[in-house]
Amino acid sequence: MAQKWVKQVQIWQDVVWNEYRKDLPHPNDEYFIYQSLVASFPMEKQDEEAYVAFEKRFLDYLVKYLREGKERSSWENPNLIYEDAVREFASFLLDKDRPFFTSFYQFIEAVADFGILNSLTQQILKFTCPGVPDIYQGSELWNHSFVDPDNRRPIDYQLSENLLKAIENMPNDSRIRQLWQNRYDGTIKLWLVKELVKFRKHDAALASDSSYIPLKVSGRYRKHILAFARRSGDDWMIVVLPLHLAAIVFTKYKLLEKAFNRLSIQHALDFSEFVDRESSWLKDYALFKVLKNRHGNRPWYDWPTQYKHRDSTALNDFAIEFADELRKEKWFQYLFFRQWDAIRNYAYDYGVRFIGDIPFYVAYDSADVWANPHYFSIGANGTIKNVAGVPPDYFNAAGQLWGMPTYHWGSLKEDGYRWWIERLSHNCALFDRLRLDHFRAFSSYWEVPFEETSAKNGRWSTGPGSDFFDQVKVHLDDMPFIAEDLGDIDAKVYDLRDQYNFPGMAVLQFAFDKDMAHSPHIPHHYCRNSVAYPGTHDNNTTLSWYREDLKSSSKININRYFGQIVESGNVNEVLIRSLYASVADTVIVAMQDILNLDGSCRMNRPASATYDGEGVNFALFSENAEAVELYLYDSSNQQEIEKFKITEKTHQVWHIYVSGIKPGQLYGYRVHGPYDPAQGHRFNPHKLLIDPYAKAISGVVQWNDALFAYNIGEDDLNRHLQDKGLTNYWGYNSVGFFAPDVRYSASGTHGEQVVEFKEMVKALHSAGIEVILDVVYNHTGEGNEMGPTLSFRGIDNASYYRLAEDPRYYMDFTGTGNTLNTRQPNVLRLIMDSLRYWVQEMHVDGFRFDLASALARELHDVDKLSSFFDVIHQDPVISQVKLIAEPWDIGEGGYQVGEFPAGWAEWNGKYRDCIRDYWIGADSMIAEFANRLTGSSDLYRGDNRTPSASINFITAHDGFTLHDLVSYNEKHNEANGEDNKDGESHNRSWNCGAEGPTDDSTVNNLREKQKRNMLVTLFLSQGVPMLVAGDEQGRTQQGNNNAYCQDNEISWLNWANVDVSLLDFTKKLIHFRREHPVFCRRKWFQGLPIRGTGVEDIVWFLPDASEMDDHHWQEDYARSLAVFLNGAGIRSVDTDGKKIVDANFYLIFNAYWEDVTYTLPGENYGAGWFKILDTNNDTIESFGNYSAGDSILVPSRSILLFQSQ
Repeated sequence: MAQKWVKQVQIWQDVVWNEYRKDLPHPNDEYFIYQSLVASFPMEKQDEEAYVAFEKRFLDYLVKYLREGKERSSWENPNLIYEDAVREFASFLLDKDRPFFTSFYQFIEAVADFGILNSLTQQILKFTCPGVPDIYQGSELWNHSFVDPDNRRPIDYQLSENLLKAIENMPNDSRIRQLWQNRYDGTIKLWLVKELVKFRKHDAALASDSSYIPLKVSGRYRKHILAFARRSGDDWMIVVLPLHLAAIVFTKYKLLEKAFNRLSIQHALDFSEFVDRESSWLKDYALFKVLKNRHGNRPWYDWPTQYKHRDSTALNDFAIEFADELRKEKWFQYLFFRQWDAIRNYAYDYGVRFIGDIPFYVAYDSADVWANPHYFSIGANGTIKNVAGVPPDYFNAAGQLWGMPTYHWGSLKEDGYRWWIERLSHNCALFDRLRLDHFRAFSSYWEVPFEETSAKNGRWSTGPGSDFFDQVKVHLDDMPFIAEDLGDIDAKVYDLRDQYNFPGMAVLQFAFDKDMAHSPHIPHHYCRNSVAYPGTHDNNTTLSWYREDLKSSSKININRYFGQIVESGNVNEVLIRSLYASVADTVIVAMQDILNLDGSCRMNRPASATYDGEGVNFALFSENAEAVELYLYDSSNQQEIEKFKITEKTHQVWHIYVSGIKPGQLYGYRVHGPYDPAQGHRFNPHKLLIDPYAKAISGVVQWNDALFAYNIGEDDLNRHLQDKGLTNYWGYNSVGFFAPDVRYSASGTHGEQVVEFKEMVKALHSAGIEVILDVVYNHTGEGNEMGPTLSFRGIDNASYYRLAEDPRYYMDFTGTGNTLNTRQPNVLRLIMDSLRYWVQEMHVDGFRFDLASALARELHDVDKLSSFFDVIHQDPVISQVKLIAEPWDIGEGGYQVGEFPAGWAEWNGKYRDCIRDYWIGADSMIAEFANRLTGSSDLYRGDNRTPSASINFITAHDGFTLHDLVSYNEKHNEANGEDNKDGESHNRSWNCGAEGPTDDSTVNNLREKQKRNMLVTLFLSQGVPMLVAGDEQGRTQQGNNNAYCQDNEISWLNWANVDVSLLDFTKKLIHFRREHPVFCRRKWFQGLPIRGTGVEDIVWFLPDASEMDDHHWQEDYARSLAVFLNGAGIRSVDTDGKKIVDANFYLIFNAYWEDVTYTLPGENYGAGWFKILDTNNDTIESFGNYSAGDSILVPSRSILLFQSQ
């Protein structure tokens, strides 16, 4: 409903924008009027007298609203001119003969019943929830009153009495039906209130003094059901209610807005004082937040220039225009600080003090960097020059790039480190002590040029050192800081820490290795001025550290050191007592360790192999395994060097900590469990398995019997391996969802492919090209029940895959033999972790989801409310990137074009089919062709998506190339080894008169023209065009439409045989589209006149220049049509807020096999025209002068494009 409302308001704004000839009210007032009309308009039919009375009351209400709001009018200084303008505008809206009212009333009729159901639900909740129900007198009927004095009109008691009598006279067996039939008169609400009052009177104890018990709801529509029970002694009441509301986004935000709008006088004074006190940061913070909101949450460096570079005039104008929103952001901060003060004061009463944790760096897209770019390593254009990270020998073999800009310490020093001192002072006011994270960076820090894709090419830079802390001490005499001095720290860092007597950190979990006697983390080496922990937030809980991470030799060291037997039951007590008995002034113990909880409760719990600087925590999900073994291999000869039996299992995750190894270590798993296909289990410890979370996979798979369920010698498998061997497989049979394919690496097979991928992305971004990753989470390369077994099947077949009723077999919605089980939470988590990795670590810009319908299947059906969509839409990272669905799979009901939710774009398969059919001359195509050309509004407009939701394409990696589409009637897949039975047989293709290559110039010329026709249609359609690599240069697969298994000349791009003419034509076509926004609109066509022109934004024409009528669209013989596009009707603004306009264009499409004569339309559409394009030749340029009314001969199977002079 929320999406429907947003869309409806946009439609009303467009209607008003085109029809209302006077100045519009302020946008906030305009929106308020729409909102108030919907909320108050009577649902029952009104006679003229009642309608006039409603209009008068509504107009009076608007005047009261304006004066109470005190923004553009007030009681003290009424702005009568503006009030009259608002009243006039509202009267215009309520004119029943206007298009707005027609649209408005249709919306009212569409939503009225949902409003009724929600109102009745509220009544039931009011009377059945704990508490005392409050009923405003007169509201037992539908109350369409406005605020006082309108809501103080006399109550019509006689009406209520008459309606109650009518209810009593209704037959019991048909009462509910009759009440619903007459629902708009309010009788149904009156009856319900009466029955609920009777219930509370009759069952007073159950209604008022009973316990409240929430009930869990399961099933597909669980989010739309509310259920609870009330109990008093042996009496029970069960309440089950439907929730007919759309999901409410930003609920807390709306509640805060409500609090803001109820500012009391005392709050207002306190708020004003807060704003003045915190002005040093609050003003810029509020501006930053509102600017982000107003620019679609884009980062500041992508804002219009005047905002990105903080032009003072532009910011002042913005602050005036959006003063309310700025004040609101400041109010939210005010609330936070009041609540924080209350919490801290409460804690102080119990002797509790707070330690804050302040990060060394701040985010690139932050108010701090935007407001103070000169303090950071930021270039004049707003781009980062150097980023923070760590060198290769620490957490990662290639180092780490953190993505945050380093500091420009010279500029900071010139200002006396003002920004840092204010930051520290502010946090010291919030906390009693501050932990300075990454303290070593005050001495020296690792910085890397922004253009580098690896931290290897970074350098150590000198930090501000003692000069900085000397300045801080002037303003913060006691400097209540804790230095986070863990990790690879040199002597200079310790000297800086000790110079200012900052306490360092000691972590007892680090103490018990072979160098225990010299460890600074052993308690007898502590000094008083230190902070000691059993383990930090990054470490395992003490219990699981003891169980899982310690070697037996370290456990012996623990027993020796403490002089007692330490085991799982007492390890937390022993460690905590030793810390409290040490000389350390401060001890911090996590609640998990006090309660001796296991690793499932740790703060940072890795789900995969994770390096912590001293070793690796290996983790593998398997619900049904009986044992798991970890094998380590030598990277030089891939020989086994060590193996470990994993004994710890937390929530189906098997895990073990191995110290002393680093990233780049080769490893694999062997998983033990039942081999019982009848129960879905296919465990086989003889198979070495790939970690699903592996970031790189080294080497290639050797195909042999061990991978499969039967011998290679059998004929069918022989053929399978010969024709579809490993070297012929491509990315669509994935196994490692985190790992770039090693076969694409040019520099090595031991993780170099990861760095190469990052370098590729960086280079493409530098060229202005986004990277959309085609991801295949619907299936894996492990095939059907016959194998091979590479990873998931051997780890836990029944968990990772969707199994059929007979668990020996797989539910195959993908055509590959298996379907990944996204209904399993850990599998869904794997997918989300993978997506976040590709965005945050590899920096891709979005994803195209292969066979996305398979991911959204619940039990059997594709479900827009599935868990897959839930987690995608709620994820703060993935929900912000481009999401593109291939909206089908091969299962029943899998074709879901147009059915994906808002926020998704889709491969528009209906576009592909329609454009192909139109250009081969199929019957009855012009209506659908026109719909596809204008963005497929029948598919994407209904759920508030824009034309960009349609990814338009004519060919894809599957199926014919563009050249083959016009060269073959039939597929020619003989080389695939399946007797030409594989691949799609219905290709909607036409060979233009000869099958395959031919010397016939007539056929070849027609093929070239048909290719141009399809390319022009593609790039001049609304939506996002998708072009397959090679189509622009005439690539052929010799008629093979299923070449996934042909890693050879059939599928390769032949750079030596390029159709230069077609390539040049395509480049010009792409450039033309980019230059003319009328072909890439962000909003739908309205078919309404544009203010100032009197001409609609789009008009369709017949050959004689008359406009097409409804019946013309139904003529099955019609194969040509013309369309006028109004460049003044784009209805969008650019990033600088300027209205986007373009030239007018006139397009003629003729798919008929004979020439057709068209007449250019009248002068109101354009007095003069240039011809820009004619697909009978391969040029795109202005030529020929034409006038309104001229006759144009349109050759057979061609497109003509005219631009207004």
